[in-house]
Parts: sequence; C-alpha cells; structure tokens
Amino acid sequence: MSIAITLGTQHLFAKALNSAAESLQSSVSARSTSAQSDKAESTPAEKPANTAAKTASDAEAAEGDVADGKYHIKITSVTKSVADHESKPTVAVGLEVTNNQKDKESNIFDYRIQVFQNGVELDSAIYFSEKPEGYDATDMMKEIQPGGTLGFVKGYVLSDETSPVTVKISGTFSGDKFSKEFPLQ
Repeated sequence: MSIAITLGTQHLFAKALNSAAESLQSSVSARSTSAQSDKAESTPAEKPANTAAKTASDAEAAEGDVADGKYHIKITSVTKSVADHESKPTVAVGLEVTNNQKDKESNIFDYRIQVFQNGVELDSAIYFSEKPEGYDATDMMKEIQPGGTLGFVKGYVLSDETSPVTVKISGTFSGDKFSKEFPLQ
C-alpha cells in the first residue's frame, strides 16, 4: 500500500511541476540544444544496463537527453500487458535511464514519464498477484550513480485495447523532451 501511495504522490507532484516546466521551455531551449550537441560530441562508450525489459527493435526505439542533458532515457519496449489489480487492461513500458552527471546521484524528480492514449494521459497501473515481465514497483525509485544505467518497467492503465499510445519523456524543470507513438502489440 505504501508503494502505491508513494507512486501516487510522485505522480501528483510531477503534474504540479509540469506547469512550471512548460513556462521555462522557451528560455531553456537554446541551452538544451547546446547541451545535447556537446553530449553528442563527447558520449562515452555505452555501459552495460540492468535490462529489465526486452529490447525493442531499432524502428520502435526512441531515446534522448532530458533535464538539460543530465539523463539519457531510452524507451526499450511498449507492449500490452497483464490486467491491473482492478482487472483493467494495461500497457508495460520498458525504459533505460542513464545518469549523465559527473558528480551527482540521480533524482527521480528531474525527469517525467507520461503515457497518453487518444490524447489523454494514462494513470499508472497498480499490480498485485500478476505483473508484467521485469516489473518491480521499486525499480524506478532506485538512485543511479554518475555514469550508471538502470532498466525498469512501468505499467499504465489503458483506456482502450486498440488505440496506439504515445510515450513522452521530459525534463521536469527544463523544456527538453521527446515523444513517440507506439501501436499496441
């Protein structure tokens, strides 16, 4: 129950911070673009990841830097999954987060993960007995040391079982973001 309350509280906090992030978007865009080009020039060799989700094909994958380049986030999979605790259909989103910072542990509030269907944001799924493959509710809360990568799976309650979903990743306090639409598999 405490995990569900924690996730719910974080979701509400992230929504409140999103309005502040939207207002900062125009002023940060130039700086974000500069940080991304610097990152592209000095990207270190890829590190092994804790891959909780199966890897999506190159055509399905989407990735980018957010939070002024502090994090590189990759969407590794988006698939229909098991029903939640209320028997509602869900989608499981596999992600890999790399902490690009040189001297700070990760902060879950630096970036925001949203999933939309039919233009409406989906609620986080709560699972009890049956869970998506690789899902652990506590994984996304783990700190990531500088240069480290963490893979995890997050579930969302679908509004219908056929319409595609859009995954949007953004910096909480910066205007940098990326998104991609995925058909339900």
